[in-house]
Amino acid sequence: MADPRFVFLSRAVSNEQGEVIGETVTWMVVSPNSRPLGRAAAWFADFDTCRDAVTPLRNRASEIKVVISAARGQWYWRGLLDGIITAVSTRDYLRQHECDYNVRRFIEALPLAQIPLVVRTVGTGSKRI
Repeated sequence: MADPRFVFLSRAVSNEQGEVIGETVTWMVVSPNSRPLGRAAAWFADFDTCRDAVTPLRNRASEIKVVISAARGQWYWRGLLDGIITAVSTRDYLRQHECDYNVRRFIEALPLAQIPLVVRTVGTGSKRI
């Protein structure tokens, strides 16, 4: 079976006139069957900064403090490292036990997750870095 992996996503940043002036990059972790397990809590200025942000998560997965909350009848989780929200659930859950189960899968996947050299540009395909 394949390993879980990080997926890097890029999106265009436009100015008030609608001109593309740059891009931002974020990450998510997907299971071996490509199911999203968790994502970054923020977008990063570039690929290198985003990629560098995943190393502490992989190396310190067991230190991530998980906070599970509910709002409007939906459950979601946040992962904090050194008191900073670094990861969040990719969706909300109807039941707390589903949320618990999925955050455990995310934490288990982190140390094994492969880091690709490809960034998927949201809406226009992939590019190799």
